[in-house]
Amino acid sequence: MPEINDLSIFGDYDGLENKVTTALLHIFEAGNELLIKYIIVDKLKQELPENKITIISQDKQEESHPDGSLKCSFKFQIFIESKVKPFGKAERDEDQLRRHMKLLKEDGDILLYITTDVRRPELLENIVLWANWTQINEWLEEYSKKDRLLEFLCENFDKLLRNRKLITEEWNAEKNERVLIVAGCTFGEEVALECNKYFCQNKRSFRPSGFIAFYCNKQIKYCYEINQTPKDDQYLLDYDDLVKYFQDRLMIDHEKKILHEKYNWIKEFCKVIKLGPRLKFERIEHRKNAAFTQNQRYTKKKMLINAQTTDEL
Repeated sequence: MPEINDLSIFGDYDGLENKVTTALLHIFEAGNELLIKYIIVDKLKQELPENKITIISQDKQEESHPDGSLKCSFKFQIFIESKVKPFGKAERDEDQLRRHMKLLKEDGDILLYITTDVRRPELLENIVLWANWTQINEWLEEYSKKDRLLEFLCENFDKLLRNRKLITEEWNAEKNERVLIVAGCTFGEEVALECNKYFCQNKRSFRPSGFIAFYCNKQIKYCYEINQTPKDDQYLLDYDDLVKYFQDRLMIDHEKKILHEKYNWIKEFCKVIKLGPRLKFERIEHRKNAAFTQNQRYTKKKMLINAQTTDEL
């Protein structure tokens, strides 16, 4: 049974197309017109008139039922069709597309298909807006940094997509620009510097990332590449460099026996991440009283390299 922190608040139930579309519409509602225009105008390059947008789930038209729609005082309508398999795999896909196209009656009417395809399907060329779930997820992650509630919703949307295998990402610095930032004062920075590893509680849930940085003492000084998938159910005393680290700090003896009961956690299974080369960047300060994170947050490599304070992350 999965841990509660691994589950999305949107649920992981049957009816996946409706589930992911409804979750996306909830996020659009939380992010309001600014988020919608960020996705449609900035990312999908489709111009929209200025006006208030109404969000509708399962918009039932006369002949066609898109999974959702975004309406703007009748000046434009965006119909959304979600696919949890590559477009064209189901026999009804082409017929459904024809029926959806009949909904585009005004100049401002738009049909957006969201699918699992890596590239735009040929049948959707030049007639509809298209994105895949990986793109939608990345765009939401970028935008959600502006609002903690929106960030929380988007993290759970990410879990929903990942748990249902609608997106795949690698723990690979060459292919993944995401930086995982962890609170790293307790064994984080030191272990990374001495052992080129990071360990934490077993089964802890992370978004796949290409880098890991440590927030400690109101600053971020160290960031490392990640090029291997983290491993759960790891016994820390199986790693010679961690054994030496614990011995040097009188946490265990030379027979690997725990020297104080407060270190009994060493004998428990943990998640271990092996680290790659260290990334070069200037120290990033945190100038607010509240901690930047007490758990984990995410940013992009480019933002980390260029930032002077955590506000820029």
